[in-house]
Amino acid sequence: MHCVFVVLLLWAFAFIAPAFAAHATDSLMDGDAPQSGYLPTHNMDPNIITGGGFGQIWQYKASVQGNSDEYYAKLLVYTPTSLGRQVILAFSKANRMYILDAVNGSLVASRDLASEGEGPFIVSDLPSCNDIGQTIGITGTPVIDPSTDTVYFWAKSYGATGQSGWQNGAYRFHAIDSATLKEKPGFPTNIQGAPADNDNTRRFTGGDHLQRTGLNLINGIVYAGFGAHCDLFNYTGWVIGMSTAGKYVTGYATFAGPGSPAEDGTYNGGGGAAGIWMAGSAIASDNSGRLFVATGNGKGTGLNQASPAPGHIPMDTLAECMVNLMVSQNGSLTQQDYFQPATYNSMDLGDRDLGSGGVVLPDPSVFSGGGVSRLAITCGKIGGGFIFGNPGTYPLEGGYLYVTPVGEPTYVYSLGFDDKSRPTFTQVAQTNETAPGAVGVGPAVITTLNGQAGTGILWVCDTNGVRAYNAVPVNGKMVRIPLPATGGLTKFSRVTFGDGRYYMTTSNGNILGFGAPVALPLTCASLVDFGSVQIGNASTVKVTCTANIAITKVKGLTVSNPVFQALNSSLPTGSLTAGASFSFPVTFNLSTYVLNSGSTSSPSVSPGVLASALTLYTTNVPTGYSTQQSISLSGKVVVSGAYLSVSPLQVTFPGIVVGSSANTPSTSTFLLQNTGESSLVILGYAFSTNSEGPFTNVTMSSNATLDSDGYFTSQDLPALNTVVPTGSSVSITVTFNTSVVGSHFTMLTVFSNGGNDFVTLTGTASTVPIALLEQETNEGGWLPLADCPGTGDDGCATQINIGTLSSSGSITQTIRLTNKGGSNLIITKSKPPVGAVLGATNPSTDFSEGQAITPGSSATATVYFEPPSAFLNSDPITYVGAWTLNTNDLTFGVHVMNFTGTLQPLVVGPLLSNGSAQFQYLGCFHDGAGARVEPTELNNANNSNGMCQQQILKAGYPFGVNILVVDIQFVFDELINEVLIDALFNEVFIIQSVIDESVLHEVLINECFNHLIKPFINEVIILKSLITINDFICFSHVQQNKQ
Repeated sequence: MHCVFVVLLLWAFAFIAPAFAAHATDSLMDGDAPQSGYLPTHNMDPNIITGGGFGQIWQYKASVQGNSDEYYAKLLVYTPTSLGRQVILAFSKANRMYILDAVNGSLVASRDLASEGEGPFIVSDLPSCNDIGQTIGITGTPVIDPSTDTVYFWAKSYGATGQSGWQNGAYRFHAIDSATLKEKPGFPTNIQGAPADNDNTRRFTGGDHLQRTGLNLINGIVYAGFGAHCDLFNYTGWVIGMSTAGKYVTGYATFAGPGSPAEDGTYNGGGGAAGIWMAGSAIASDNSGRLFVATGNGKGTGLNQASPAPGHIPMDTLAECMVNLMVSQNGSLTQQDYFQPATYNSMDLGDRDLGSGGVVLPDPSVFSGGGVSRLAITCGKIGGGFIFGNPGTYPLEGGYLYVTPVGEPTYVYSLGFDDKSRPTFTQVAQTNETAPGAVGVGPAVITTLNGQAGTGILWVCDTNGVRAYNAVPVNGKMVRIPLPATGGLTKFSRVTFGDGRYYMTTSNGNILGFGAPVALPLTCASLVDFGSVQIGNASTVKVTCTANIAITKVKGLTVSNPVFQALNSSLPTGSLTAGASFSFPVTFNLSTYVLNSGSTSSPSVSPGVLASALTLYTTNVPTGYSTQQSISLSGKVVVSGAYLSVSPLQVTFPGIVVGSSANTPSTSTFLLQNTGESSLVILGYAFSTNSEGPFTNVTMSSNATLDSDGYFTSQDLPALNTVVPTGSSVSITVTFNTSVVGSHFTMLTVFSNGGNDFVTLTGTASTVPIALLEQETNEGGWLPLADCPGTGDDGCATQINIGTLSSSGSITQTIRLTNKGGSNLIITKSKPPVGAVLGATNPSTDFSEGQAITPGSSATATVYFEPPSAFLNSDPITYVGAWTLNTNDLTFGVHVMNFTGTLQPLVVGPLLSNGSAQFQYLGCFHDGAGARVEPTELNNANNSNGMCQQQILKAGYPFGVNILVVDIQFVFDELINEVLIDALFNEVFIIQSVIDESVLHEVLINECFNHLIKPFINEVIILKSLITINDFICFSHVQQNKQ
């Protein structure tokens, strides 16, 4: 089973890093804010994890009456200001909370909301719903505000102490101190009955909702998603935003407005579903101006009526959607974009909700291209198209994405690009191990050691435990990293990371901490420092270790750096009792090393600190102790004389644009350092194009030339015989300036009494950028748009006709900007059109100001024309929108592209002399009396709308409707839609012949709704025995004689 990735072109905002934490290794929420899955700041070193000393370091299980605690909310790791040390915060579904020491697992604080009258909601109050067992309290992962040391979360309980029954369920918003768990003033808050911003008929009811998503703190507002208990009752999906002061700020209902079931004031009707639960993943956000959620099953066909629709036009019935919500400055939410699969109706019917996975926003600096500036990825549980579970992304080493379907391996996809440079994914590997055949796979997580390529680890959790792999596959296989066993995990778990440690909760209520060291068999010095040793000498230190336990044998040792030496023969040969000590020598041996050896037979070293790991291997009598133990070795290499060091080895200068009025020389610096033990004297400088020469001596002057062409110069080279003291350095500024296009370099060698060293100086000069703006033709070619230099801020106007549509539909016009020059083309001004009918597809992403287009590359943008439905015979409407564009190409000029699109409805019947229709749409009326108001009927077996108008005109009537009589059976055979669309009749009579009136009423409601978006139909009338039924007439579109 493979994943079909949902990709959105998103509004472009700056991609933000995770929120500020008191410590870089803290975990303030479930994963990272964009939910990319990439966590580089937790000091997770694969060498330490695989080094043998890494393991479970503690375990905690609360002693409580009855069932043990179970943790659906993921653990948080934080360093509270008042504590000054890292702790673990745990939140159980029984409304209990714990703070544990991150290093040893000792209990710091605990709190039970039940003892304060806020016991958890009892699952048995729900009819046949056991997705979460026994109790439902805190099930969404909290979020921490590090600016106030405050933790925010939602807890489910009842409206009042002692109540029961699901109708009495209530959610309260809490704020607690991260060091003591005490409630903040003004909390908790109960929002029962709060209205939705986008439909004030919808009121939040805690009894039928479940808060499962992780929380996200955006601009001082805490956002959470709400879904349902097993799709029971009249729930509707919500995104709720609460201020950090506990005030209700916003509530956005995912199924609202006229297209959703109307609220009837009960718990059994009116909910539209489309819940937000996302398998417990957090709400995703990549900047302070938006957030993303995915929704589940909805009720009814929704506003799209299974028809294609553009996602940037807001829709109220957001079932099976990935939704982009704009966050305003006051925290309120408005819909900005959405994606809904074409198969959403069948997904609803099959309970295969898209929203069973969260939304992932990968790093846009890697996962972008070809006009796609942002990706949004989600997975669901429809087997043919979307995969259950959350993916994870890794932005280093080319870019990877990882997905683990239920019952299958973890699939690894490599980032690639198509012929238009747009991102694509290709499966390149999979794990040998498979996930269990039941739901519960958690989000994939990828860690690195401080963002270093080659240190990536993929972490995968399922109900059987946690697995780890090297993040980059080898020959199509994922290399597994052995980890200590955890036992069974709660559904949808994710590893939580601290400072070089990780933490998990198990299904039986254990909280586990893993790290290094584990229980060690020996007590040795953790670091052996040899101090300073001159090249040619050696230093030996005796290392003493004491046995903590009975040891059968010290089997041997290894040293990772050969400059440090120790022998196995120096270790004890027999067994050791607890408390016994032994010593062995370790040598920092520089006796065979030289400076700048010039010979492969003599190894060389440079002054500075060297380090190594010495590992001892043991066979222990008791179990539970590590069988290997590392000791860090460190020594400083010194020389008695001076020693010259130049850094960096290469200096690359910012490029020069030849011919640009803004062209200025480029400057950079490098360092001369004396790392020796005596004063360094500068003896001279020379340049060459090869480190071996030939050399040209630098002529010292106020502006010394450092190459044969004079492109590289320096005004502050230290004068000859300049003395650089021990441990000091000199910064040298170099200027690169040329009018010759190309890449240039020189190698500058510095001569001194402490040896010679060189630095490579490189710079590039290129021509000015040349912008070529084009519009795509209908034939797939490109039509250039002329430059307009010297036109000032007003620029020159270009008319671009997108096209004409006769009714609702979609046309796009693509614009391409190509850099034909030799340096980066920068978009300096871009004001795209924005509108519901005509506008830029991605107004903040495509042609964004500051965007750089490299030489030979292109960027594209699209403008859409998507008009609403048009009334038959109505006048044409022309929509317009302008895009103002400019670049750093000085000959380009300000371009104002005026886009137009025309809505030209169909015209039938008699025409006026100017070609417009004589009969046009006038208005609507409701025939509530159930009596016909048309006194004259003109019947014709071959009638059509146009023919009807001709007969009306001939008879001299100023008003009229066209009538078609069909049997109700057509509705159930779904043939009525063909009649409605193709016949262009103004009025439809439906004769009841096979079903009762109550069913007929429901059919009528659906047909009236269809009628609203198919304006060719003027009236839907139901007859029973040829007698009109009162109040069943929907609308009539009346035609007017214009003469």
